[in-house]
Order: sequence, then C-alpha cells, then structure tokens
Amino acid sequence: MKPSRNTFSERSLHGRIAHDLGKKIVSGHYKPGEILPNETTICRDLEVSRTAVREAFKVLTAKGLLESRPKVGTRVKDRDQWNMLDPDVLAWNLIPTPNPQLLLSMLELRNIYSPKAAGLAALRADKEQRLAIEETLTRLKDHMDEPEIATEHELTFHLNIHRASGNEFITTLGALIETALSDAASFETWMPRQKDRMIPLYEAVAQSISEGNSESAETNMQRLLSNISGLTGSQAIGRAISS
Repeated sequence: MKPSRNTFSERSLHGRIAHDLGKKIVSGHYKPGEILPNETTICRDLEVSRTAVREAFKVLTAKGLLESRPKVGTRVKDRDQWNMLDPDVLAWNLIPTPNPQLLLSMLELRNIYSPKAAGLAALRADKEQRLAIEETLTRLKDHMDEPEIATEHELTFHLNIHRASGNEFITTLGALIETALSDAASFETWMPRQKDRMIPLYEAVAQSISEGNSESAETNMQRLLSNISGLTGSQAIGRAISS
C-alpha cells in the first residue's frame, strides 16, 4: 500500500517516535487500557532524549490515543476515543493491510455524504468546475486499462465533485476519506474487468451535474458508489480471510 499523503511529518525525531508508537497502538501491540513503558525506558530503548519522547506523547495525546495521569503513567485510551478522522490515525489503521471493518466503515460514510455532494454540485458548480469534472471523466475513461493511473483520475473525479458542492466540510472530509480509500483499496483486480459496467455510471453522474439535475446527480452517485462499495468491500473481506 502507498503511504498516506497527509500524515504527520516523520522528519523530526519526535515525529518518528510518534509514528512508531502510533502504529504499535493501532496494531494492538499496546492495547487499550495498557500503561506504556515509562519515559526512561523508552528513551533507553530508542536512544532518544526525554524531550523527544514527551513531544511524541503530546502528539499522540492530541490524536486521542493516549492520556497521562499523575502517579499512574501514560495509558492507551479506548479505541472509541481515538480521533479516527485524523490523517495519521487513519493511515496507521491501513498499514500494512487495511483493517477490513474500517474500510467498510469508510465506504459507508462515503455513501452518506458523496451523493449529497453530487446533488449540491449539480446546483452550485460553475462552468469551470463542470468542465473539470468532465475532463477528469475523459481521462478516467482513457486509462481504465491502466489501474494505477485510473485510480488517480477516479480520486480526482470525486474530489472535483466535492469542491463543486460548495460545502467546505464535504470538501475536507471527502479529501480525507477518498484519499484513504484510494491508498487502501487496490482497484487493479476489478477496474479493467468492470470498465464496461462502470463507465456508464461515472458518465451518468457527470451528465446529471452538467445538466444541473440535483436529484438525478444524487441518485446516480448512489448507484455508482453502491457498485464500488460492493467490489472494494469484497476485497476487504477477502484480505481479512487470507491474513
């Protein structure tokens, strides 16, 4: 899997420590409720300064993974308290193999906001935004036999629609979820074989937006995502079984 595109910088020392500890927490190496080794132990094991460890703890605390208590230590918080929409937390859940349940949850979330985004885009998109959607669709169709390139255009297709919705929250949430799905789900197994079935669904969405038909755009996006969710969801389940 490609590394996430929006993650915390690992170039700093405390960033690398946070990244390593974050992966261990998300993977279950350190379980919810467990007290982490004290600063002295971590400093010795990693050969780093106490300051760097403290800064890493601050990063992970801000992401909802840790909490520190006097005379108790630094504890891993329950998973339902983690900031799952944090780019790092999301990325750590997808490395090295996507968590199947998380992938399915992201697909469900996408199925909620993306159809509405398409409906809003049909009402609000300006000429330049409509053209961007149509041009991306053309590039997607031209590269359906090249899965890696097609995946990039598929991502851009959805991001352009979210931007055209005129809703900043949809744009931000959409960028996070779409990028995570693009990184996590390999479309190579289905995109070439399903292109004749999928292209008309993408075309229907773009056409509805171009015509300014909000209801049709929302319905067609639901149909498109229903097909994609079924394909990528099956991938997730297959990975879980084989792992």
